Amino acid sequence: MNAGIEGNKERRRAMYKFIDVNEASSGDALPAEALNINGEYIENMVQGYRTLSTKGREALASELDYYEMKARDGAVNKSKRYPPRIITVRYQLLAKSAEEYRESYNMLGYILSANEATLIFNDEKDKFYIGTVTEIGEVEEGRNCVVGEFEIFCADPFKYSVTEYEAFGNQNSNTILVDYGGTYKSFPKLCVDFHEENDNETSLSTNGECGFVAFFNENEKIIQLGNPNELDSSYIPPSTTTLVNSVFSNHDSYGATAQAKWKQNIGVTTGSDVVQTGVAGMGISSYDAPAINRDTYGILLDNKATTSGDIVFYYTVKARATNRTEKTADISIAITVKLKEATAIFGSSNALKAKIMIGGVWQEVYLKKTEEIWYGNTGYTINATFSIGNLSSEATTLSGIKFKVERTDKPGDESGVLPETVCSGMVINAYKSYAPSRYYLTSKEFGTGTYWHGASVTRTIQNAVNCKLLYSNTFAIGSGWDGASQVGVFQALLVGGKQIIAGVSIVKGGYGSNATIYFFVKGAVAYKTDVDVAHGNFWFNDRTATLIEKNGAEITFTVNGICKKFTDQSITDTGVDSITFLFGQHAQQPVLTDNGLHYAKVIKDVKEATIDIKNVFTPNDKVIADCESGNIYRNGILEQGLGALGNDWEDFYLKQGINQIGTAYSSFVKQGYEPKFKVKYREVFL
Repeated sequence: MNAGIEGNKERRRAMYKFIDVNEASSGDALPAEALNINGEYIENMVQGYRTLSTKGREALASELDYYEMKARDGAVNKSKRYPPRIITVRYQLLAKSAEEYRESYNMLGYILSANEATLIFNDEKDKFYIGTVTEIGEVEEGRNCVVGEFEIFCADPFKYSVTEYEAFGNQNSNTILVDYGGTYKSFPKLCVDFHEENDNETSLSTNGECGFVAFFNENEKIIQLGNPNELDSSYIPPSTTTLVNSVFSNHDSYGATAQAKWKQNIGVTTGSDVVQTGVAGMGISSYDAPAINRDTYGILLDNKATTSGDIVFYYTVKARATNRTEKTADISIAITVKLKEATAIFGSSNALKAKIMIGGVWQEVYLKKTEEIWYGNTGYTINATFSIGNLSSEATTLSGIKFKVERTDKPGDESGVLPETVCSGMVINAYKSYAPSRYYLTSKEFGTGTYWHGASVTRTIQNAVNCKLLYSNTFAIGSGWDGASQVGVFQALLVGGKQIIAGVSIVKGGYGSNATIYFFVKGAVAYKTDVDVAHGNFWFNDRTATLIEKNGAEITFTVNGICKKFTDQSITDTGVDSITFLFGQHAQQPVLTDNGLHYAKVIKDVKEATIDIKNVFTPNDKVIADCESGNIYRNGILEQGLGALGNDWEDFYLKQGINQIGTAYSSFVKQGYEPKFKVKYREVFL
């Protein structure tokens, strides 16, 4: 009687698939509602964690504000809004021991501490929420297998498309068509790229200058940037002259023409402790990551039957190739075994081992241990993962695959044995390497010195009493363990008569990720503050810019959110006649991973012109108007003064279906030099 009961238990275990703790964390079978926080699924980071269900992601009811009138039925709506969203996640956490349970729970707590995290659910991978976990429920004490809940507060109740879309203008009709698929209005970013010039390659002109640009929608709502007065039919001379517009983005940007304009090691530095020496040249700023290879799959063996022994077995072998590198790939194998007859039993004294040759090497996979019992009419899948090597980077197929199964218990019994069998090949991805995408001007050789030293480049310009220098540079330590010990200096100086009129010096001289930025006025430090120059920092990169502006006695510095203004009457009529950039190291200490110049632009204010400098766009300007915040950025610098007072920010949005947006710009812009318009947006859903 007892033996029969135990046999039934064994049979039920065989018929149902139980998920092992390790398997639940492998990422191979994520639950439909698994939660991805800031790019990683919790299941792949916390051992034994599994999402069970979620709620709060459904359609959200709006809240109405209304007032009642005593002499009238019903009420009058005043406004409608959507409240914050609360998402509840129910989960299971399994652990083999109290120590493992505590370790997993500690990691879960760390993951859930993220503020304003990006949240993606596995059943809706193309959309994300922004939220913060505000409540974590209690779980049953004294157990290593628990079920719990946590709540996510989404101040913004909407979800957004992971893809950010771009719609480009039609130059012939001055219109942009946007096919918007969201279910709620989206406030776009309106972008304008002005005519590109590079005086390292050609001489400068005024053809790309523009007085104003505008966007308007079908409801006659308008966003206007710049000075519309320049629409006058008579030519109005521009208020500015572009003296320098140099872009260093290609491997050959510092060629013979650029070297003749930007001379090396002849400029002025901030003191005798900074020596100009070495050689300037182009360095790699960033790489294009290779396109992400999708996993490839193959059926190597399909229902191959055994031909010896008392029991007929069927073997199916499937494979997945992942993580392709130049010479290697990871191969995951799923071997499924079935017994032909429903009444067949492969008992607890029997054991099987499979061998598979793939990538030229035999790999072993234990299929069945002696303590297990297999029953007919039931499938058993065994998984294994291993790496293969000696691949060529161009290889796109795996061939020469062989498979066989051996008995490890009774050599004389042939049930389950499969002789060496040739399998089908499978497709793999060719290796795709990183390639340089952007360059910058830097020190190729720093020379020698006992203190700060490195290469500089100096450009002589037309004397300018009122001017501004706009430049972009990257200044950052490396991401590796040795990054904290790297040191370096970067200087950008406006010089007149061999004297520093205004300048910026960034100095990292110690251990860690902090550097000090100095603002110089008339050769002396006027202000200093510490900034973080960790790898990928937001202060100094090819998407940000620094502005140094001289207007008579006033010097204004704008560095990614830091804005300081100083006045020195003694420089009111002093003109700027050169600019210098320097990239240095300290003695022979490790140099910064990134220390280079992306572009430099010098604009001279022509005082006799009738138009304000702030209302003129010049070549290479990039302008973004964010309709959600009402902020306007030129070359990464916030310039609210570019916007018209009557701009319809609150009513300039995309609605479901086709949206037609018109564009306009100054009439004096010559053909072939027109600004390029585009609309960037994410789809928004309730």
